[in-house]
Amino acid sequence: VRARAYNSRAIVRGRQNKWADAVSDYNEAVQETKGTTEALSNLALAKFQTGDAAGSLTMLQNLQKEMPYGVIAGAEDVPAAIAAVQFAAGDKDAAMASLSKVEDVRFKDLRYVKEARFWPPKLVDALMQLLEASAKQ
Repeated sequence: VRARAYNSRAIVRGRQNKWADAVSDYNEAVQETKGTTEALSNLALAKFQTGDAAGSLTMLQNLQKEMPYGVIAGAEDVPAAIAAVQFAAGDKDAAMASLSKVEDVRFKDLRYVKEARFWPPKLVDALMQLLEASAKQ
């Protein structure tokens, strides 16, 4: 229950553009859940918003390594988020390769990631730029 409360408060703080506070709450959720995939994924996305792209990418890639048989519940964001972070970091080839592995088409829908998954604005922008570049190829 406490982990869900921290997660919910982090979402609200993100909506209020208080991303450092959201990261703090997501960290608490990770501690409460002993590092569930959902909690770690949410933390990784928020870290990207606060400027820790390298930390975000490392967390996301580690989560992906823990899913050798495909995406698991609570981590549906991971493949698309990896692609967006790679693109924002300037690694276009890796981003395109990662995007091609995104099986859940909802994560190629900007409205879905923004409104249903509560992605941070910088990550939504990175995905938008990646999708635009992908469409030009």
